[in-house]
Amino acid sequence: MRLRFYMHDQPISVFSSDPTPKPERRPNWLMRWWGSLPASRQDRIAALSPVASILLFLAVIALTFAYLRIEELGREQSALAQDMDYAHERLKMRLLEEQEQLVGLTMSYGGRLISDEEFVAQAQAPSAVFLSCMPLAGSRPIAW
Repeated sequence: MRLRFYMHDQPISVFSSDPTPKPERRPNWLMRWWGSLPASRQDRIAALSPVASILLFLAVIALTFAYLRIEELGREQSALAQDMDYAHERLKMRLLEEQEQLVGLTMSYGGRLISDEEFVAQAQAPSAVFLSCMPLAGSRPIAW
């Protein structure tokens, strides 16, 4: 069996039979302002828009370089702090070794294993090394 459709049949709709009317769109304030300008002024403003976009692009590039420079300075600061901590630890270890040598020297002197002249000669050598380390320490106190 075949269905026949005729032109006088009404189409069946799944939506409501009374569609809501769309509100009439009013132009926004920018479009109204643009339309109120004379043609010569519109041309001038339209000619300035590429210049404004180039200036905006250059500003973005400058800000990007500034940001990258600030990041680089931050990395340099952290690397310098890490190097200073490493130098501080090495200096601390060196001074601890010198302290151990001096303790051994005083034990040897206290046990009368070395003479007075040997003690004085051996005690002056670490003090010269200690004085050479003072510029490395700077103003930062060494925590024992």
